[in-house]
Amino acid sequence: MKFVRNCCRNRGVWLPIDTVMLPPSVLIESGVSLSRTLQEPGQFIVVSPKASTWRLSTGYVVSESVFLAPPAWLKTAHVSFDLLKDSCEPSMFSLDRLFISIMNDQRTSVEVLKQVIPIVAAIFSKEKPKRDIMRSLGITKFEILPPPEIPNARKKINLQITAITSVKCIG
Repeated sequence: MKFVRNCCRNRGVWLPIDTVMLPPSVLIESGVSLSRTLQEPGQFIVVSPKASTWRLSTGYVVSESVFLAPPAWLKTAHVSFDLLKDSCEPSMFSLDRLFISIMNDQRTSVEVLKQVIPIVAAIFSKEKPKRDIMRSLGITKFEILPPPEIPNARKKINLQITAITSVKCIG
């Protein structure tokens, strides 16, 4: 904390992401242990929840990230989202929408459905009284969000666009 006093906040998420750049020598001098991980093609680096990660770039860097969560994460997802909200950190997506999408996805396992159904039921219980109030105020039309795109449909559209754009015009 002594290195980033101006960036730290007295909140659940005390250091916003991507805000601090420190040379490794400063960390080592202060007793912070560092380790090196070299990612080979086809390998994944897994970072545990609430772990700090630091990246060192010594030149040109190409990076790709994949975010995933084990089914057990569903039980604590609200805690993480509430912590971010209380710290005024922006959310990249709606957690409620994520749960509804998981429930509607045909590939979702029974194990995950057993966890998600009570969560979606709670979302519905909060949503229904609010919609009833809106109806009593005369609002009768609601927007129904479309389900997420099916990857095969997106692929088909991309193929059609490619076919159209690859036509040569002679004039």
